[in-house]
This record gives sequence, C-alpha cells and structure tokens, in this order.
Amino acid sequence: MVIKNISLSKVKKVGDLHWEVQQWKSLLQFMDDEYIFIERLLSSSVFKDNTPNLFERLHDFNTRLQKANNNNHDLKVQIARHENNLGNLSEIDEIATNSEYFKKNSQIQKEVEECLNNFKNLKAEVFNYVGGLLKKRPPQ
Repeated sequence: MVIKNISLSKVKKVGDLHWEVQQWKSLLQFMDDEYIFIERLLSSSVFKDNTPNLFERLHDFNTRLQKANNNNHDLKVQIARHENNLGNLSEIDEIATNSEYFKKNSQIQKEVEECLNNFKNLKAEVFNYVGGLLKKRPPQ
C-alpha cells in the first residue's frame, strides 16, 4: 500500500479511533454485567418486610434500569456500525482526509460518557436506597 502525503499523526489517529472503540465496547460490556447484578438484586426477596412504598420504588428502579439497558444496546449497535465503517476503509489517505469519522467518533464518545454517567448515578441511587432495606441474617 502506498502512503501519499499523509502525516503519521493522522494515521495514528485512526489507530486511536479503533482503540477508543474497543474501550467503549469493554465499558458497555461491564455495564451489562452490572445491569444483570442490579436486576437480580431488585427482584430478590432480601428486603425487609413492610417497607413503605417498596414495590413502587423497585418498579421505578427497574423501569429506569431497563431504559439504561436499552440505551446501552443502542450504543453498541451504533458502535458496531462505526467500527465496521472504519474497518471497511481500505485506503489510508481516504481515512486521513475524511474528518467525518473523527466527528462521528466524538459524537459516540459523548453518548457513551453520558450513558455511563447516567448509569453510575442510577446505581448509586439504587445502592443507597436498598442498602438500608436488606434483611439481616439471623444469628447462628
């Protein structure tokens, strides 16, 4: 392959795009694992009986958790398309001169950060709420 008038910084940036995509996929996969844990926690029977509004709060958390999971899934689809577009380009100069991919990368990065921050806030809210409602193990 012949490289014509392309600075190494541009070529490196393409590699950076691929690295960022891999990082996003890893973070969103970890979010999947956390989602499963929180979903199981919220549907378990480890909460103190007679807690006021427990059902309503758990239902609200589950609804918001499902919305976060759907957002995660949508982002994964968008990232896969972006990664395929990056991988389908065969000419380095085509990548280096086309800022569309860098713009798309920035847009996806913002969406990933927002998704992860929203999920982090939801986790904190769930854990703060349910932490005080867990049944204690009877003394042995």
